[in-house]
Amino acid sequence: MKSETKEYAAIDVKNINLIYLKRSLLDYLREDPDFESKVLGTFVRIRVPAMTNKTEACYRLVQVVGNFLLYIVV
Repeated sequence: MKSETKEYAAIDVKNINLIYLKRSLLDYLREDPDFESKVLGTFVRIRVPAMTNKTEACYRLVQVVGNFLLYIVV
């Protein structure tokens, strides 16, 4: 079965901003007893240290797939 490209959303800044959980929302949800069930399967943006230029930030969009420790630095 071959998928048609019209079935998928474009990977662009607008669509990425629509799907990932922001830090402020994670901080708010942290107090919820159902936090884990609400966050599993969602996407978060993490900062990855840049190897070549320490002043340039590098980010990755990753899916939350299991148990984790959450540290929110404000």
